[in-house]
Amino acid sequence: LESLGLDTHEYLYEVPIRRFLGASLQIDDTTYPLSPFASNAVTPTTTDGKIAGPLYYVGRGKLNELDDIDLRDAIILMDFDSGRNWQLLASLGARAVIFIQEETTHGRIFFTEKQELTPLRFPCFWMSHTDASQVFGSLRPSKNALFDHITIESNTVWENYLAKNIYAVIEGTDPEIAEELLIVETFFDSEDFVYEHSPGADAATSIATFLEVAKSLVNQK
Repeated sequence: LESLGLDTHEYLYEVPIRRFLGASLQIDDTTYPLSPFASNAVTPTTTDGKIAGPLYYVGRGKLNELDDIDLRDAIILMDFDSGRNWQLLASLGARAVIFIQEETTHGRIFFTEKQELTPLRFPCFWMSHTDASQVFGSLRPSKNALFDHITIESNTVWENYLAKNIYAVIEGTDPEIAEELLIVETFFDSEDFVYEHSPGADAATSIATFLEVAKSLVNQK
């Protein structure tokens, strides 16, 4: 905006955000990093210490893939292309789920369909298929546990964050409506479904369009 000759102003305000403090998966004596999945709009993905249990891979988590598996207190690997089946796992007593994302499941719908407003305490995490293969090896649904005992730890907290809006005023040229105000706004923050994995494409498109509108209005003065 300053490059267009406009005076910019800032408006500060507080907003509650979830801050990611770290997450990890431990198998025997080896620890691997985990990325929390922001599936719940109210409850942060936190374990309040460590949770442990057997690890199963259940594919897309359909009922026939869950037959004869004791999910109580288990930690589950599940394909990312699984809709809201993670809620079924939670209702059957599983303690947490790790979504495995294939290269072909990058669409926004795979993230938004898993969002939940109910404050359900069920930690969800995310791994790429490449990373999962390196950690767990070849993944095929099985009635047997991949590992009899693994440990997950995650710490995410709510905190107030000082954010800011940026604005500028472009004076019009018609004296008859000089006292009227037209507001053109856009967002310039970026939404992340997986903590620390925010592509920002939507935000970049939005702010680029906004700057073009501002440029056009300035040139018409």
